[in-house]
Amino acid sequence: MISVILTGTGNVARHMFNAFQKSGQVEVKQVFNHRKKTLDYFSKKTKTTTSIKEVETADFYIVAVSDDITLQTCELLKNKPGIIAHTSGNQALPEFKNSGVFYPLQTFSKEKNVDFSEIPICVEANSNEAEQKLVQLGNVLSENVQVLNGEQRKKLHLAAVFACNFSNHVMALSEKICRENDIEFSLLRKLILETAEKAVVHSPRKMQTGPAIRRDKATLRSHEESLENKPELLEVYKLLSQSIKDYGNEL
Repeated sequence: MISVILTGTGNVARHMFNAFQKSGQVEVKQVFNHRKKTLDYFSKKTKTTTSIKEVETADFYIVAVSDDITLQTCELLKNKPGIIAHTSGNQALPEFKNSGVFYPLQTFSKEKNVDFSEIPICVEANSNEAEQKLVQLGNVLSENVQVLNGEQRKKLHLAAVFACNFSNHVMALSEKICRENDIEFSLLRKLILETAEKAVVHSPRKMQTGPAIRRDKATLRSHEESLENKPELLEVYKLLSQSIKDYGNEL
């Protein structure tokens, strides 16, 4: 049985905890976090602690905390005998012995369960031994484990922000337009799903449609006029339309 100490209590930590528990091959011996209240979810299923001095010995110490405190949290654990690996897509590989990265490429929320077997896990380590062990741990959860260097991982995280966070924000703006005009946002459901499916099956660049890629000046002008009283949306509309046109010219 592989033993893990989990640090952090947010969405990533919670989903990873559940996946480890479900695997039957990993024992989460303990969850560590400084704030006791946030440990309530885990305390019914395993041991918890708010003290670094009480953190037990394990094969892996998985640090799933916010980026701002990722490296300093890893530093707190650096004298532990196992492999210390954080889950950040953007933070650097810790420089001390037996450190690594165990980055699940997915967006996590409390409201939706995820199937870890379908989630790519990106691994990086400062030794071949640590890399092999992190790959083995990844294979327990996922059917897709990739070894990336630090620069590749950061660029992948950047690409993920465009694909996930930015696209979701644009959909939120779409929802806002519908709401303000008494239109059901659900009318766009099939369009959103079709767009996402085409993007992953084909090249999203080749699947681009709409007035900007067609150079439909009349429609672009009409949309811009509709947004004259919404300067913040007008700015986004113009910026994205121009980006679509510029990228289309490179084809």
